[in-house]
Amino acid sequence: MTEAEKRELLKINLEVLGKSLARLLESYSICREIGIKGEFSNQELREFESLASRFARTVDLFVNKGLRSLYKIELEDIGTVIDLLNKAEKREIIESAEIWKNIKELRNSIAHDYDIDDFANDIFKPTLEYAPVIEKSVAALNSYCGKYFLYS
Repeated sequence: MTEAEKRELLKINLEVLGKSLARLLESYSICREIGIKGEFSNQELREFESLASRFARTVDLFVNKGLRSLYKIELEDIGTVIDLLNKAEKREIIESAEIWKNIKELRNSIAHDYDIDDFANDIFKPTLEYAPVIEKSVAALNSYCGKYFLYS
């Protein structure tokens, strides 16, 4: 893949990530108004399930498309997810690799754990807590990439 193709792929990945983030933030706004409580109506559950799905998709796009395509341009050894997060922290794209490890674990719980007893506290509450972290990280990734690659 040529340098120009890598840059174009990064640009496309950032655009897809931006659209995913917009949908996540729409769900976040709705669910923040609903709040965490003991019982949810069917409509409220659908809203939170939508939030969780959009959360997981946005996390995947950030790590697997955004960061990976950036590091291909920078000719970095991509390595493990933990390596990706540590590199992002060093570049100040994310504030904390440790927080993002928690976000990835939450994403995995959303996608793979079917025997969660308390969805409100185990899934919905941390999803609401971490959505602003994702928003800030996506903005930092866009800023970093724009500064070094997209407008050069």
